[in-house]
Amino acid sequence: TVWTYPCGHVFAHKSGHNFNEFEQSRRLNWNRNWHLFLNANFLTGPIPETLGSLQSLSMLDMGANDLNGQLPGAMYFLRSLESLTLSSNNLVGPLLSDVGGLESLKELDLQSNQMSGELPSELGVLTNLTTLILGFNEFSGTIPSELGLLTNLLVLDLNSNQLTGLVPPELSLLNDTVIDYFGNFVWE
Repeated sequence: TVWTYPCGHVFAHKSGHNFNEFEQSRRLNWNRNWHLFLNANFLTGPIPETLGSLQSLSMLDMGANDLNGQLPGAMYFLRSLESLTLSSNNLVGPLLSDVGGLESLKELDLQSNQMSGELPSELGVLTNLTTLILGFNEFSGTIPSELGLLTNLLVLDLNSNQLTGLVPPELSLLNDTVIDYFGNFVWE
């Protein structure tokens, strides 16, 4: 079942095991900012590329499902997206440098997936970010020094990845930020 509210919220509850019902909901007026909540809906399979066409989407929560595959390239260009939660799925692959295209993003939660590769330095251009949660994945390489540019950041969770090397001194500029990089191979 999909419920639509005049304020622009779309909630789906136990709507099935794929995106068919969501695809049918594209007849909705997507010309204003929308919040799409599909968390804990037993969704399986890859995230459809068509989600990238929802340019007025400001909040997307598809956490706690069984989604797999990589993040679709088109999702990196949702210019109005302020909050993206894809935690507790089975997503794989890298976080692409195109993440810098999510210029309105305030919250990014990709915790508890199987994502890998190096963290892109382009995360540093997301100056509106207040929450960056990437813990419990398989990210490797060093922590990008550009994260020190995120002066609005309140939470930085890199816990339990495969990050290595020196913690960038630029992170010490984030005085009001709770930073967790426990469970990696990093040192100060």
